[in-house]
Amino acid sequence: KGQKALAFVATMLCPSPPPLRTMENSPLFSPSSADDDAAMQAALLASLAEQPSDEPAPAAALEGQASLLAAATPPPAVSTPSTLEAFIAEVAPAAAAAAGLRALALAPRHLTLVKVRGDGHCFFRALAAGLVLGAAWAHGGLAALEAHLDSLPAESAPAIAALRALLGRSSAEAAQALDALNDGRSDAAVAALRGCATAHMLRSAARFAHVAAADGSPSLEAYCARMAQMEPGQDGGKPAPLWWSPAYGGQPEMVALSEALGLRVEVIDMSAAELQTHEVSCAELPATAPRITLLRRGLHFHLLLPAAAEGELVG
Repeated sequence: KGQKALAFVATMLCPSPPPLRTMENSPLFSPSSADDDAAMQAALLASLAEQPSDEPAPAAALEGQASLLAAATPPPAVSTPSTLEAFIAEVAPAAAAAAGLRALALAPRHLTLVKVRGDGHCFFRALAAGLVLGAAWAHGGLAALEAHLDSLPAESAPAIAALRALLGRSSAEAAQALDALNDGRSDAAVAALRGCATAHMLRSAARFAHVAAADGSPSLEAYCARMAQMEPGQDGGKPAPLWWSPAYGGQPEMVALSEALGLRVEVIDMSAAELQTHEVSCAELPATAPRITLLRRGLHFHLLLPAAAEGELVG
């Protein structure tokens, strides 16, 4: 019976949105100037609309798209911290949302932005980054996270091992956690967190059964199989289309990982004109449980960390 999600979390539990069929969310490409380049998105959607879905695209067109993708330079999987003021200048949110972001940069929170690449894995990567960077950069954070990981059940062992691989075996290695979040260990952590979330949902199938129906999946097992995928599957021996994207992690996965890993997850949503804040956690969590703060914009998640985690305020 285990942990009981807070009542309002249950009412907010909703399926992750289906993968967008656009190259913006391909693991091969993500615009570096902003989360969603409106002009490029419109052009891509128009080009897709012009191509009948039941007819193969001309080989020359596919080769041209592949060449463009190969030439693109993706942004880091997890970037170095930057100021919220710089982010406001970049994305030009509504005035009320901009004011809310500026307030988050001030006392008492002093939050700074850690951008996460928009490759379909952003929720899981932001969660991993929040845990390891918060531990590596905060005074006493490493020991606190290690103690927390030691307290988790055996079912979460693969995710625990992946997070420890990001941290390394010493304080010196933990200080290089940002580098680890940009090499192969980063995708390994994403895969482990996807697996942890889906395994927890399947263990609690009665509570998560409605997720599949709302998503349009034939079963919870089918939903979880898609959510666990890191790479495109094969369809009759043919490669997946260029616009294939991993399934987005959303509210169900947030609840599942909060319960499986004993986390408090705060989401500051700037999708509307004003910021909205939601928290996902379990009633039995101790006060010392890790807290992850995510910034949501549309379907995308970035990470927010206290600026003082690096020892001084940013900018």
